Amino acid sequence: MQVMPDHVHFILQVMRPMTRPIGQAIAGFKAGSSKAAIGRSGFWAEGFQDTILLHEGQLDSMFDYLRDNPRRLAVKQLMPDFFRVRNDLCLALPRPVQGRAACSVPRAAALGLTEAGFTAHFSAIGNLFLLDSPSIIQVQCSRADFVYKRIAKPGGGSKIVRNADGTPIIEKTTPQFEEKRDELLAAAKHGAVLISPCISDGEREIARFAFVSSRPVIALRNMGFSPLYKPGGKLFDKTANGKLLLLAPAAWPYSTVEKPMTRFDACVMNRLAQLIAGPGAAEIDYKGMQPNDIERLVREAVAKTSNGENHASKDE
Repeated sequence: MQVMPDHVHFILQVMRPMTRPIGQAIAGFKAGSSKAAIGRSGFWAEGFQDTILLHEGQLDSMFDYLRDNPRRLAVKQLMPDFFRVRNDLCLALPRPVQGRAACSVPRAAALGLTEAGFTAHFSAIGNLFLLDSPSIIQVQCSRADFVYKRIAKPGGGSKIVRNADGTPIIEKTTPQFEEKRDELLAAAKHGAVLISPCISDGEREIARFAFVSSRPVIALRNMGFSPLYKPGGKLFDKTANGKLLLLAPAAWPYSTVEKPMTRFDACVMNRLAQLIAGPGAAEIDYKGMQPNDIERLVREAVAKTSNGENHASKDE
């Protein structure tokens, strides 16, 4: 366990089949410790957050996470704004097409960047100032150009194969992908911010390279954040360094289970990346999706929700 000023972490091993849900065991512990500590209930907040460790390596990672919690707390106390979940971040979309000569008026029109603007609502965590960059460039990669090696998982599905230091192993790459990767990273080196939905393996690989070289990234997610969410692993340090902003459409709520990436999600995230990037938007073939349908899905995803508690505004 790791005891922190306002919460406690446990790693629990279940040794035999349980006749009742684990939540009841947690509730019993909380009731008993409350009585021992203050003689009454109310010592603990309601509920708890749990993660079931299913895969090889997760247990070691969780032990590392618990040991690292005091350092992480100190970092968050030094830079609280970077680690505060904002449930109503407002952005005026699309970003204006002026300011980058490479984006001509005809190309801007083809990307749909000259349409009437609207206010988009997001959940966010990280460095909001990345949105103020004069140059935001969209990362968009075809699955045909880059693929990680995968193996089947017990119970179905597949997982990415990684080497000893956790780096994904590449199964396929192409000169087209490598040229695009090098161009994007060179632009980031010279001050551009990369925005990526991190859907395809190629988009994830470019984001990984950007993190390794301390380049700033705006990453889109297909669900929101829990109230106590904080980026894990290497993303934590990137957040602390101001190099990361995570955005999720406000109408896509947080879920305790992994949310499958649907085609609609992918289309919305790609379109949002285009609208945020503005002059730096990528040209995307939505393969049969009508523009009006995509715009409707986008506006539904970023519609204002009624459950936001924290408020921040940019460019509204």
